Amino acid sequence: VQSGADGYVQFTKTPAQWMLVPIGRFDVTGIETIEKPAVTSGVYYDLLGRKVENPTSGIYIRDGRKVILR
Repeated sequence: VQSGADGYVQFTKTPAQWMLVPIGRFDVTGIETIEKPAVTSGVYYDLLGRKVENPTSGIYIRDGRKVILR
């Protein structure tokens, strides 16, 4: 993890020329571990994330995985 990073904004003057303007120094905080929650609800969702009460044939998401019902 770095102790700090310089921030810049990039502007276009012409298609062949660029200008970088420093905007300050920022602290880098790092990345923390992300834990995947245990999902075992058995509920079906469509591909837009809407809950489906009575799924028919099609593609759904169940327990975090895509499933195909025929």
